Amino acid sequence: VFPNPASTGNVNLLLDIPTNEAVLSITDLNGKLVQSQKLIGIDPLTVMPLSVSGLSAGVYTIRVAHANGVTNNKLVIE
Repeated sequence: VFPNPASTGNVNLLLDIPTNEAVLSITDLNGKLVQSQKLIGIDPLTVMPLSVSGLSAGVYTIRVAHANGVTNNKLVIE
């Protein structure tokens, strides 16, 4: 995830997913789901822009789940 910390606009996610489908979810520190989307037809290694303009300042977890596992990353919004 870069830039991290971020303020507004987009962050970029470097996705290294062996399948072309995944589910991306963003949760706050309380575990509340604030954003979710299904990713279909993505390349195994790609950089994807993700809008964070709707997120308040705080710390979030970005979770990417796919057929072979789950990846979690921390995102800080200033």
